Amino acid sequence: MYFKIKPECDILIKCPYSQEPIKLESILWQGMHVCAQGLSPIDNSSIFSTLSCGHTLQYPYQIDVDKKRIFGASEARYWLGDPLLNSLLNAREEKIRFTVKKHESFSKVVILNCMDFMYGHSLLKLLNAEMLLKNLPSDYGLVVIVQPSLAWLVPQEVAEVWVADIAFSSAQNFYKDFHERVSLEMKRFSEVNLAYAFSHPREFDIRNFSGIEFHDMKAKDYRVIYVWREERSWPGRIPVVSEILRGKTKKLLLKEAQRRAVICLFFLIKKYLPEAQFTVVGLGRFGKFPYWVEDRRVDQFDEKSERLQCKIASESRVIIGPHGSSLLLPSAHAGMTVHLVHPFGWNNIAQDHLYQPFLMKDVRMAAYRVRYLPLESSPVFIADIVINMIKHQNGAYAAFCAEDIYDKKLQKTPLLSEV
Repeated sequence: MYFKIKPECDILIKCPYSQEPIKLESILWQGMHVCAQGLSPIDNSSIFSTLSCGHTLQYPYQIDVDKKRIFGASEARYWLGDPLLNSLLNAREEKIRFTVKKHESFSKVVILNCMDFMYGHSLLKLLNAEMLLKNLPSDYGLVVIVQPSLAWLVPQEVAEVWVADIAFSSAQNFYKDFHERVSLEMKRFSEVNLAYAFSHPREFDIRNFSGIEFHDMKAKDYRVIYVWREERSWPGRIPVVSEILRGKTKKLLLKEAQRRAVICLFFLIKKYLPEAQFTVVGLGRFGKFPYWVEDRRVDQFDEKSERLQCKIASESRVIIGPHGSSLLLPSAHAGMTVHLVHPFGWNNIAQDHLYQPFLMKDVRMAAYRVRYLPLESSPVFIADIVINMIKHQNGAYAAFCAEDIYDKKLQKTPLLSEV
């Protein structure tokens, strides 16, 4: 779950040219990457090697800054390797706002670095905190590094929270000030370890992060919500718009098409499930909805609006929305989810959903509660699926979880000798 980087690094780094061990000189906190810096035994060129953290567990990279060479997997080079080289060659000199919040003091710590250029990646890294807190020795503290928008989700049990005010859009850059601030804080500890920060951890309870309960599938009052996303709209492709129009006109028409599709979808569901409350959440305020649709979209997310969206999701029997990180937190709180997958998203299927293992013990119930459909799916097609998901949820539970139901009933049935 973690490895030592102070007083010495436990990881053996080899030269990309000769495969001989590199003598490490320092640890570089690039931001989303943590790198070991050393000299090549061949010609003393400076080699930066990513340590195993986040996506570099799967895609490690080595950078020869002097020769501007990159060593690592070709399939991830455009979003990991190339940006890393560019950041090291063009270090940013700006000062960043860096705050430290201490809850408890330890001399030995594990650092969970959640910095990333994508919100979803950062959130998923943060979810590693639960297993770390459960398994750390009692004399070790957990330090979490996050960007501001995720600070409210950090569990109170951590020893310290370091908040680096770097926008996701700028997080592929190397800010010298970030490296210096983290390096300075590290001096306080006798031992420092770096968490692996798995890119999609298996075990976690979202309530330990958001403080908000899951949806009650037995509740009589419930919502059906659509998670609005303007840059990845549904319907995702309208031939005339996509092939003829360009620029602002195309964007406006796609937004309007999405608005109409959502209204149509809700109208069809409402016809068969009139008791449902229909709500739109998400980012962007384009267009208006009928009076019977609650519009809780925002122009910009902050802690208050994030909490509110999670609360609304917890009241939702089904949430529907385009594939992406905007579905992560809502999917963790809602009863069921319908993902509308963009053509480029099928290779990342299930990565935008937070499966709660203890809620989906049976793989068949997981399949029932989470559906993946093409973004091109029509409102009529999606409505039919959503209506059936809601109307037949009890039957699915009775069929797939009969053992649990029987065991519970058996525990409440008096023994024959007691009758």
